[in-house]
Amino acid sequence: MLAGADRLAADAPPEPIPDLAAARLLRSCAETTRAAGRSLSPGVPAVDLGDLDAAIGRAEVAYPGGEGDGRDGSDVPRLCRDATVLALADQVRVFAVGARVATGARLDGEDAYSGLFEYARRGRWTLYWWQFRSHLAPRSAHLHSSLRLAVALAIARVAAGLLQLTHGFWVLLATLTVLRTSAADTRTALRPAVLGTIIGAVVSGGVMLVVDEPIVYAVVLPVTLMLAFGVGRLLGPVWQQALFTLLLTVVFAQLSPEGWRLAEARLVDVLLGAVIGVLAGVAIWPRGASRDLRHNATGYLAANAYAVEQTVQAMLGGASPPDRALDLVRRQMVLVDSSYCQYHLERHDPHRQQVNWEAVLSAGHHVVPGAESLLRRNPPGCLAGWPAAAALLRDSAGHLQSVYDDLAGEVAHGRPPGPTPVLTACSDELDRIRPLLGEVDPQSVRHLVEVDRWLSGLADSLARIHAPAGDRPARRR
Repeated sequence: MLAGADRLAADAPPEPIPDLAAARLLRSCAETTRAAGRSLSPGVPAVDLGDLDAAIGRAEVAYPGGEGDGRDGSDVPRLCRDATVLALADQVRVFAVGARVATGARLDGEDAYSGLFEYARRGRWTLYWWQFRSHLAPRSAHLHSSLRLAVALAIARVAAGLLQLTHGFWVLLATLTVLRTSAADTRTALRPAVLGTIIGAVVSGGVMLVVDEPIVYAVVLPVTLMLAFGVGRLLGPVWQQALFTLLLTVVFAQLSPEGWRLAEARLVDVLLGAVIGVLAGVAIWPRGASRDLRHNATGYLAANAYAVEQTVQAMLGGASPPDRALDLVRRQMVLVDSSYCQYHLERHDPHRQQVNWEAVLSAGHHVVPGAESLLRRNPPGCLAGWPAAAALLRDSAGHLQSVYDDLAGEVAHGRPPGPTPVLTACSDELDRIRPLLGEVDPQSVRHLVEVDRWLSGLADSLARIHAPAGDRPARRR
């Protein structure tokens, strides 16, 4: 929304042009944005979209080339401004629908015309199936984590059975404690797990040498529970593991007469589980989400480039609408978002130059909602039979697609994206075919301007990716 407002200000003519329909639409956008913000507070009703929809309808009728406008399509500055205003209104509507979803309001009919919010009208089990199906992919971060964990636990279970350990489940528990999504994080978790277990085993063994009455352990059990699950979390992983070891000793001391050997068994089992966890973390996808993120981001950017090309081809009378291309972007978005979330839960070398992932991913997040909004007012084939428009849009789309491809190549090789060229302004683009504007249907000119504005907005999002912005992992919770 802010980017659209900035673009609107940049396209404003030197002298104001009276345009009541656009002004009313902008006022409605402001009121809807305020109402959506207020609706996020407890006890405030959900935002109503009726006024905004009515204002959008009036602006579309008053748009040059619309049903209620009798002017020609040669007023390029007004065309550019009105196209930007309508695109901004669509962004406001997406924000307002998002606020309704966040507050639990129902989405009926056109409330969810954008595929962004299709999930809000589906049942929980349908969403579970969608997520499961989306992550059945070779580069899914969730699939990698599941397979890594399954293999590690299977090895731990086999080892506990072959060695006939009395408390073999402690091996599996230690594997769960140590194993992380990357080898670096697994090594980091190893030290507090082993050190805490040693401290807890020594203390437990000493206590069991002195106290041999089960009733004593039954009395102190509530205290050790509070220490392990309450105080231990505040003191850090070493003390948490030590207190948890003490808790397990207190529990099993009431059931087994093993005495101090119970602490010894706990230590041996944890060491074995830690070794298995480390080996699994080092051997199975040791780099964690970093490599998957690069691969998925590369595929995501390539899918966006393909969607841009297919959308423009559909406007020019292509054989089919770009539905399959947009679905491909949505599927890639699920994979790249999961990799991105996992990436921020892992440790990274602070001295290594990082890619500005926020900017890279946001460059793709504008394609699908923008294409859906564009297709809503500009049906496929709306520019068929206009060679000048076809040449202009194919040139702009080809340039944009090459920028997406270059960015994907830089991300794939771990290089920070360099400066991105920007498409020229709307009026400058249309100057090349200005002599032809009076010879075609004004509605075709309107379609051309809207498509061009969409391409320019995508170029603006790519232009924000320059040098890396000090990408740092999120704070751990």
